[in-house]
Amino acid sequence: MILADGFDNAILGVDNEYQRVVYSKQKMVEILMLDGLSEEDAVGFLEYNTWSAYVGESTPIFVHDMNIHDINEWFKNDLEN
Repeated sequence: MILADGFDNAILGVDNEYQRVVYSKQKMVEILMLDGLSEEDAVGFLEYNTWSAYVGESTPIFVHDMNIHDINEWFKNDLEN
């Protein structure tokens, strides 16, 4: 398993099939904001340096925190576009 350094508190669990660590994108942003970055800068940093990185089959999974309302809205917007 590959871990994202400094983001242990953003771990949600492990993917059962491939044994990859699963992280909350929102919690990762919040961690960087605690270090003084703005939300925009934190997202930009993570998109460029972490979320888009592929480091082999063990690359962590980064997910958006969503509840059922968020998921329904996402599907609704996806169908409209």
